[in-house]
Amino acid sequence: GGGGGGGDGNSDVVSIRSVSGTAPSGGGGRLEKIAPAKRSVLDDIEDDRDIDEYKCLERFFYLYYTPLLEKQKCTLLFFFVLLGIVAGYLSSTLSAATDAARFLPDNFPVQRALDLTTDSFKETDFVSIQGLYWGIPPIDRAGTNPNIPDDPGTVFFDRANFDPSSPAAQQHILDTCALAREHEYTRRREVMCFMEMFCDYVVNTTAAAAECPVPATDFVPLLRNWTKYYEPPEGYEVLAPSGRVRMSRQQTVRWHEVDDRLLSVAIFVNTTNTRRLTLPEATERFSSWEAFVAERQEVAPAGLQGNMIQVTSRGHWPSMETERVLADNALLGIGVSLVLAFVVILATSCNLIITFYAMLSVCGVVASFVATIVLMGLQLGTIESIAITIIVGLAIDTSVHLGVAYVESEAKTAYERTRSALTELGPSVLSAAITTAGAAAFLLLATIIFFSRFGFFIFLTVAWSTVWGFGFLPVLTLVAGPVGTQGDFIAFAKWLTRPCRER
Repeated sequence: GGGGGGGDGNSDVVSIRSVSGTAPSGGGGRLEKIAPAKRSVLDDIEDDRDIDEYKCLERFFYLYYTPLLEKQKCTLLFFFVLLGIVAGYLSSTLSAATDAARFLPDNFPVQRALDLTTDSFKETDFVSIQGLYWGIPPIDRAGTNPNIPDDPGTVFFDRANFDPSSPAAQQHILDTCALAREHEYTRRREVMCFMEMFCDYVVNTTAAAAECPVPATDFVPLLRNWTKYYEPPEGYEVLAPSGRVRMSRQQTVRWHEVDDRLLSVAIFVNTTNTRRLTLPEATERFSSWEAFVAERQEVAPAGLQGNMIQVTSRGHWPSMETERVLADNALLGIGVSLVLAFVVILATSCNLIITFYAMLSVCGVVASFVATIVLMGLQLGTIESIAITIIVGLAIDTSVHLGVAYVESEAKTAYERTRSALTELGPSVLSAAITTAGAAAFLLLATIIFFSRFGFFIFLTVAWSTVWGFGFLPVLTLVAGPVGTQGDFIAFAKWLTRPCRER
């Protein structure tokens, strides 16, 4: 029986005993071979002779963390599946911001002053002016790049069709002024209507029998004289929009600098737009003014059709469009990022199964991140939209490194490959997560909300990436990790092309 004890350290131990109780060497008893006891994966740690050379984190992952995952893998898998379902549901409840974006804390002196002037007084010096122009068709944005601020499109005057000289056109402008005063977002019926002031000029400075609207042949000469020379009589109240933006007759009626041809006319409306409009509020007001313009265009006479636009003086519409694009593209950005992440993981691991597992982990990180900000009461504003588009880049880090380490491991079993991946790259990936979170922690001290919240979002993403990368992904590989060439698409491609290569 001396040769029975040979073999490597991983061989099963076989015990031999004497049935009669005498020593085996005595030859007096019958020998019985006992079946080897089933070894646990936890016993493998005794076979490694280099364990003493491992560093602290390597010993932690090798001796404690991987065996713990193996022991609790079913429970942990159930936990992460439940967490993913709950996070996915909460993520679906994320809504667009109903409050205007704020970039300073509520108790900051500057923000308190802004809130005081905006919310604590019935009247402020802030007035948003709505301009209604005739003679300018909708801006041609064909071939423009929406990502370049200096490429807004082509603005041109409708010199071929614009003609407000007919009595019907003049009356149409007067009616538009009257309707604009009754608009739901007009401030105290304040409308600067050049046509009303022009009619006052015609009645008070021309022949006694003069009436307005004037004949078409007289309109342009009289309008030119009114624009350049007329001064209202003393005591005549001319409504001018309040606030820092001042309008004049030269702004309401525009002439060509060379041939003195009439190019456009406009009326200006003081609106009830506040300094800060939320995306829903701005969208509602923009749509209301667009509908107003469309209604007036439907009944416009010849000369005023197809050349009316509306603009605002305070940049509410560009801000509205920016917030809308950010909100709409947040989900698009996640989708594009996930596709790129899939390509990167597949290219680095060359294993479809590991790629699928890693993508499940990344999706779990994204869903958990969004669910957390929902639970915090945050909504999809400007800051959140920007953060959501970049979290996939941070979320992929842990999963891709551990997944590639699993594939490159030379171990034979799923447990050994998982342990090898965690031991070899776990310390480095965990250290990288700690340093990234530590760098983001400094942003938490910033006064400006954008920086502090952005730092918190980075910290939150790294935290969830660590949880899912070190928890869910190893559990998946322990439960159903690929071994050998399973999931290896290069080996699969070779198998498919083998008949062709053997010919």
